[in-house]
Amino acid sequence: MATGNIKGGKRNYAKVTPPTPTLTASANQAEVTYSITPSTLGPTATSYVITGTSNDGGTAVSTTVTSTSGTATGFTGGKNYTASVAGVNYNGTGSSSGTTSLTIPNIYSLVLTATNTQNYTIPSGKTKLAGIVISAGGSGGNGIGSSDNNYSNAGAGGGGSGAGVAFWEYPVTAGQTVGITVGASGSLTKVTYASTDIATANSGSAGNNASANTDTGQGNGGSGGNASTNISTNVALSNGVSGSAGGAGGRTNSKDGTASAVGNSYSTNTAAFSFAPQPNTVVTVGSGSGGGGGAFSASGNNTIFNGGAGGAIAGTGGQGGQGGNAGGTTANAGSTGSNGNTPGGGGGGGGGASTAYGYRPGGGSAGTGGSGTVYLYVL
Repeated sequence: MATGNIKGGKRNYAKVTPPTPTLTASANQAEVTYSITPSTLGPTATSYVITGTSNDGGTAVSTTVTSTSGTATGFTGGKNYTASVAGVNYNGTGSSSGTTSLTIPNIYSLVLTATNTQNYTIPSGKTKLAGIVISAGGSGGNGIGSSDNNYSNAGAGGGGSGAGVAFWEYPVTAGQTVGITVGASGSLTKVTYASTDIATANSGSAGNNASANTDTGQGNGGSGGNASTNISTNVALSNGVSGSAGGAGGRTNSKDGTASAVGNSYSTNTAAFSFAPQPNTVVTVGSGSGGGGGAFSASGNNTIFNGGAGGAIAGTGGQGGQGGNAGGTTANAGSTGSNGNTPGGGGGGGGGASTAYGYRPGGGSAGTGGSGTVYLYVL
């Protein structure tokens, strides 16, 4: 005959014996790195509860984790904590480990995301400033329509990406004013404090328009913006990158109206710049891609020829417009390039117009560059 009590099919009512944790405050974030050595006595833990208590105003922390190593969040920057770990199994939470004293680093707080020109006043108790300054991206070029029956038109170039400057640990005084200038394409974006231009980023240049009446006159991409600073420490600069050229129009070398291949297209020339002030922040900016070239169709040829696609993008710059399709007595305008979809992203170039004999529509318009933006942090 069986003996002993059974609860939920478990004969062992014991909770988890306290584990042995290693808890370390992060250097740059309001978080704690943990490594837990499970106890080999008693039942196995299926999860762990990390508890943190502050005696100087920090928010209490109680977070459950299932791995034996990682990071725990929820701690308040600049505050002192005692932390412990307890194992959990089907019988509940076991006894806690011994406590570890931790001092959580005081971290920067994002206080402003500026997309227009303004001033910011340093709050009471704050002594350091950090920021990321991104200039506007250049607009794409315009596709141009043909006025000659013998030519389809090439695509326009994409706009160059904006530049970026990051700075941190810059000393400031409460009550003083930070000047923030945010410019559109063709203008600079900067941060100024006490008459010092801490960070200046010039916008990317516009892509070039396609040339009229030439299938090979694709526009070149605009150049990337330039970054500069008047401080020498705790600063990172990144210039923008050039946009991509437009695709050539589709046409044979003869001028007898022979049907041509489709226009070419170019993918964007992308680059990223990454900065890591406290807290860690990564900003990626891409240039604009070129517009696709327009197609060409001989008179009386009813086959539809497709214009080139706009160049591919990496999700930050604008995509080039589609080149126009053509066939027989039908010709289509090039499509508009898309706008830069993140701060500093270059605009896409307009697609080239197609041509069928006697039909000469216009080229696609340029996409606009992404706006300039300033991210400001205080500590």
